[in-house]
Amino acid sequence: MVVLGHIAENYMNISHQTLEVMRFAAADPAVTHVLKVDDDSYVHFDRLLHRLASLPRNSERLFWGRIEFLAGKPQRNPENQWYVSEEEWPSDKYPPWAHGAGYVLSTDLAAQVASGAAFAASHGDRLFKLEDVALASWLEWAAQQGGFRIHRVTDRRFNFEGCRFGDLVSHYIRPKQMLCMWGQQGQCRGCEHADDAP
Repeated sequence: MVVLGHIAENYMNISHQTLEVMRFAAADPAVTHVLKVDDDSYVHFDRLLHRLASLPRNSERLFWGRIEFLAGKPQRNPENQWYVSEEEWPSDKYPPWAHGAGYVLSTDLAAQVASGAAFAASHGDRLFKLEDVALASWLEWAAQQGGFRIHRVTDRRFNFEGCRFGDLVSHYIRPKQMLCMWGQQGQCRGCEHADDAP
């Protein structure tokens, strides 16, 4: 666990929080991979570690999660909660990004981000507010500057729509649902309607 006392807890600061975690991981020689998940994500660690171990040994520059290769584009409707102005993101498309519910980076990529790619790739003097897209832009910038390819691995088991059997990461899990799943060793069944009311 990394405590970031100098960064306020706020949805618009998640990019800063993610960058600090990447810096922390890159500075620790024992770290091989970084898993980033939202606080409402349930991680099925046994499955995740088993799958990670089965990836090719040469999994350098690994970016693994639910990758959107078609990438999508900024939401320009000011009424939308994910509104992005042209000043914030001048391009009409995003680079391939992984849903923020959960993704894994090898530490060589974390080190690229930590070494300055985040601010160098940013538009203006601020980090982009949508952390999952921001991270993808940092990685793309680092790859272009360094002349390397990112090993992107997409996996639908990084589930951003609740919980399904076989998930590696399940997203939008309520606190009592999470406790129920923990008590059932990660099983979703029977926990779908765990009530969060007092």
